[in-house]
Amino acid sequence: MSAAALDDIDRRLVEQINELDARRRKLHRLSDGHRALLSDRACQLLAKHADLGFPPDFIAAQRDGMVLAKALGPQFFEGFLTLLGHRLDDPEYVELQQRCWAAASWEPDDPRLEQLASVVADNLLKDRELMAAQGAVFSTPDAAARYRVINDHRADDLPTVARLNELIEAHLRDAGLEIPKR
Repeated sequence: MSAAALDDIDRRLVEQINELDARRRKLHRLSDGHRALLSDRACQLLAKHADLGFPPDFIAAQRDGMVLAKALGPQFFEGFLTLLGHRLDDPEYVELQQRCWAAASWEPDDPRLEQLASVVADNLLKDRELMAAQGAVFSTPDAAARYRVINDHRADDLPTVARLNELIEAHLRDAGLEIPKR
C-alpha cells in the first residue's frame, strides 16, 4: 500500500474518531456513556478492573480505549475482550499492568522502562497462541492503521505509557509476533 493511501486512511480515521469522540462526549453528558457505548461484557471487564484495584484514571483510559477499539475495530473487538478477560485472570499480568500504570509518572526515557517492557512481553508470550491469534487480525494495511490510531489515542497525554507500549511491541515483534509498526 502506498504512503498516499495510508495517509488517506489515516485522515479518514481521524475524521471518524473526531465524530465518534463528539458523540461520546454528548452521550456522557446525557447518561452513563460507557454503558451506552459498550457491551455488557466490556462493562463487566471494566468493573473487574475496579475490583482488582486499578485506579479510576486507569479504568477511564481503558474505557476510552474500548470505545475507540469497538468503533474502529469491530471485527476484532470481541477477540480483544476475550484476550483481556483471560489476562485479568492472571495475577502476574494484573500486577504488571498496575506497575505499568504506576510507571506513567516516570520520564519516557527512564531506563527502567526497558526492563519493565521485557517482563511484560514475557508475560504476554506465556500464551503465545492467544497473542498470535490476536495479532493476526492486524494483517491488513487498513487494520494496521486502525490499530495505530487505537493504540496511540492517549500518547500525547501519557508519553511514558506510549513509550512503554512501543518497547513491549518491539519485544513481541522480536519474538516473531505480527504487531503493526507505528
